[in-house]
Formats: sequence, structure tokens, C-alpha cells
Amino acid sequence: MFKQRLISYKTLFCLCSVLVTVFSVYLYVHAGNIDSPAIPSNDAGRMYTLKNIYDYLNSVDSAVPSKPSGGFSEPTSGPASTMYTTDSVFAKLVRLPATGQTTSYTNISQTCADGGTGYCDDGYYQREATLRYTDNVDGTITDENTKLMWVQDPSALGGIWGKLGSPSPMVWDSTGGSPDALSACYNLDYAGYQDWRLPNLKELISIVDYGRVGPAVDPLFTNTVSGNYWSSTTYAGYTDVAWIVSFNGGSPVNDYKTGTYYVRCVRGQ
Repeated sequence: MFKQRLISYKTLFCLCSVLVTVFSVYLYVHAGNIDSPAIPSNDAGRMYTLKNIYDYLNSVDSAVPSKPSGGFSEPTSGPASTMYTTDSVFAKLVRLPATGQTTSYTNISQTCADGGTGYCDDGYYQREATLRYTDNVDGTITDENTKLMWVQDPSALGGIWGKLGSPSPMVWDSTGGSPDALSACYNLDYAGYQDWRLPNLKELISIVDYGRVGPAVDPLFTNTVSGNYWSSTTYAGYTDVAWIVSFNGGSPVNDYKTGTYYVRCVRGQ
């Protein structure tokens, strides 16, 4: 009979140390150099920076930015405190609002109502961003798609109607004693803001809810009259005339600037 020989803890420890050392050397040899790869020699793989994107969203008239050019170089210091973040970029995103129409009115034979592939309408597709507003609880509403801030209830300001101005496209004044719509918004000091203005045509149309009628707008916009509201956009075909939006159904119309219509002021963008 053979006598069982026990391996001492000291011998076992030495054996494990040798194995770990051998394995580490093996990994180092087969993994290669663990230093960072060389700096790319061309800019084919460059991407837009957060600053590119932020500047493009922030400037109304900015052109599509060019990607950084030239050779790459290692940074000489850490990011500066003014570096843009994804949060600041996201805050500048503007999305085209949907119409608000969620019911399809196509003929059932066209199969849209059954999820088919017929000639489908707006209410079936429901494209673009859903209308979303935030009541700021200070008499203003923010459109979460366009980031525009609107006066919630124009009647709270006293005068909610006015003339747009004189026939001259560059001179906006009122006649006949009615408030001037442009100056009324420009001089408005409301909810802690002094940069109010009369909205342009596209801005005014952006809050129309074509899923509603009389008035065609979200009920958050309180005391909206089912009537015509001035925009600041002149009709190019005849500069004595400006564009108006009817909030009865949401259609754009136009009239002489000496006409008297309702006003809803806006700020932002």
C-alpha cells in the first residue's frame, strides 16, 4: 500500500504564482501593444460636433455646418466649461407639428380604415409630431414642438384686436383709434418677458388644431375667438395686404392692413 503524500500550502502557492505569471506573459505577447492606436491621418471619419449641431439649431439663418477638417490631434487640455451637452442640444430641437387630425375620412372601400394600402389621408397617417403644449401657469403656453411661447389668454391683456398698420410694408401704424397689432405685441411686458412680437403666418398656423373647429385650437389657448387673427406676414402680391388665420376652421386668408382683427402675441426662436 502506498502512503498518501499531501502537498503543502507553500508549494501550492508557489505553483499558482508561476501559473499566473506564465498566463500574464502569454496574454501580453498575443494581445500586442495596448497603447492607443495612432491618430487617424485623414478626416474621412469625422462627425459633426455638438457645437456644430447646437449652432445650426440656434441660428435661424445658419447654413448646414461643415464637418471639422484637417488632421486629427490629441487634445491639449480637458473640455472647457462652455462645451455644449446633449441636453443643451436637445433643448434646441424643433419638430414640425402634426395637424391634430386623428380621424381618417377616406372611403372605406379604399381600405385605409382597415389598415390596407388604399389612398390614405392625413388622419390615417398622422405624420409629424403630436401637438403638445405646456401650461406655464403664468398666463403663457409653450409649444413643445416649436419651443415658441404664446400668450395664453389675449383677453387678459385688455385689447385683443387691432389694425396691422398703414399700407406701407415698412411702416406699421394704426389709424382710426384702433390699437396697432404690431406695436401692441412689441411693447408688451407680460409674464416677466419683454420680447413679445406678432407671429408670422407659419407660426400662427402651427397652433391650429385641424381636429377641432370653432375654434380650431387646443382648449389650453383660452378665450380663443372663432375669428380672424393677424400675422405679421405681408402678402407679397399686394403689400397693402397681410396674411390672417381664421381660427374658426384654421384657413389662411388675407385682408388690408387697415382691417381690425384679433391678436395673439408670441416670443421665442
